[in-house]
Amino acid sequence: MLAPAKLAALQQIIPQYSREELLWISGYLAGIAGGQPTTSAPAVLNDQISIVFGTETGNSKKVAAQLAARLKQAQRKVKLTSADQYKPEWLASEQQLIVVISTQGEGEPPVQAKAFYDHLHQRSETLPQLRYAVVALGSRSYPLFCQAGIDIDTQLRRLQAQPITAMALCDDDYEPVATAWTDGLLQILAQQIPAAPPAVAVATSTTDAKKQYSATLAVKQLLNDTGSRQAVYHLELDLPEEPNYTPGNAIGLVPQNDTATVEKLLQLLRISGSTPLLYKGQQQPASSLLQQQVSVHYLSSSVVKKYAQLIGADIPDTRLDLYDLLRIYPLPDELNAQLVIDLLNPISPRLYTIASAPNAHRGQLHLTVALDSFSTNSGQRQGFASRWLTHLPPGAQLSFFLHTQKNFQLPRSDKHLIMIGRGTGIAPFRSMLAERDATGATGRNWLFFAEENFVTDFYYQTEIQAWHETGTLQQVSLAFEKNRQRQLQMPDLLLLEADKLWQWIDSGAYLMVSGKKEYMGKPVEDALLQIIQQKKNTDTAGAQAFLKQLQKDGLYARELY
Repeated sequence: MLAPAKLAALQQIIPQYSREELLWISGYLAGIAGGQPTTSAPAVLNDQISIVFGTETGNSKKVAAQLAARLKQAQRKVKLTSADQYKPEWLASEQQLIVVISTQGEGEPPVQAKAFYDHLHQRSETLPQLRYAVVALGSRSYPLFCQAGIDIDTQLRRLQAQPITAMALCDDDYEPVATAWTDGLLQILAQQIPAAPPAVAVATSTTDAKKQYSATLAVKQLLNDTGSRQAVYHLELDLPEEPNYTPGNAIGLVPQNDTATVEKLLQLLRISGSTPLLYKGQQQPASSLLQQQVSVHYLSSSVVKKYAQLIGADIPDTRLDLYDLLRIYPLPDELNAQLVIDLLNPISPRLYTIASAPNAHRGQLHLTVALDSFSTNSGQRQGFASRWLTHLPPGAQLSFFLHTQKNFQLPRSDKHLIMIGRGTGIAPFRSMLAERDATGATGRNWLFFAEENFVTDFYYQTEIQAWHETGTLQQVSLAFEKNRQRQLQMPDLLLLEADKLWQWIDSGAYLMVSGKKEYMGKPVEDALLQIIQQKKNTDTAGAQAFLKQLQKDGLYARELY
């Protein structure tokens, strides 16, 4: 309640403002009402600010993206996450959180924010370390105006979190209030002394190169929509021990043979699972040896030849699974299983480029894995490693080692970066963009991405759009080979962007290419050579020499598989 003199003074100046200006003023006052600095020392806080948005029509996402962009302009580190992607366990480590949420129906949160909303209501562990703010969107034409945001604020207070500032209540005309509230928030945050968390160290020692890390598969999500010919999965591994890695690195996994295959092999070898067998100087039960140690799928022709010599049979020069080999050419009774085991090669590790970032996904490691399919004489088959990995159930335990890809590393934070990827080649670039976003890197970023279909195969679309909206990703160029409106392949896209692409290359930007060799190898390099040849007014040899020099200088790197 204002004193009469102050109220009279306020009433005198109000008429000089328009409705839009009054809306802005109301938001600005809301922004600073709960956050006036005290006479004590300014707060020292982690500089990371997490923004979680829950939206139905897209307005909350727009407000959250604009807020994130302005915070980044103010040199704040920001992590923008949709409520359906935000994990409740992250709350315990948050220091600053902003929730932007709309209200639907009878005071309900958006469908995508329901799990986040319910968790806050059900949570019993307090959050005394957390400072928060809420931007609530709604319409005064409904009785429960901004109720979802009010509920979020109530629950965070119950959990002993401290408000940074008063809640913003935004009506249909939400933009002036949200903008003014942000102005007030920035004024409050300017009083803080940021104390950024230490960056995750870079692995430089070769002694840890083959160290085994344990992990639990926490999330397995198919990235393709209905109707896609692809099957690409996003996997999230929870880690009890944080490995030291940098964007561009990979992990090595040793896949396992499935139990059904092992049981059939035991029958054909005429042994039980407990039968002891010797392999590489170590004795172990046959079942564990066949499941974890020896390669039994798509045997090399040399192994097939050795088996033919062992049993004295005429077997064509071909590649077969061990099961088919033993079924078609049975092991003679006078020969034992150990003789077959002695012929087999060990299961070789498979490398997968890391899709997460050390400073954005702490305690986790993400992979982008395509279920590989290919044709053989015996019909359509699936890749041994990719099938094993993508068929693991959540909760499965596995182990891995780090693999440093020395020539494919995230450039220094102030350097510009051009990323050219197709399909699962997006993995290292998601890692690099997330790391640059989390650490506030100043280098500009340009992503080229290609796949089959825009509707079904645009992997990490929401994240890419958020990075673009908040300024982490300055430019996105897309090529979809079966898009109805614009059918392009990656080389076509590069040639279309030749002028701007050359400007970036000529100014010293790093150029990185990732994806399957058949798509991203010679076709992409030929397009780059064509651009260089045209822009430098040189011949083919001159363009090749220029690209080779870029590679020698570390400005051009490829990860092809």
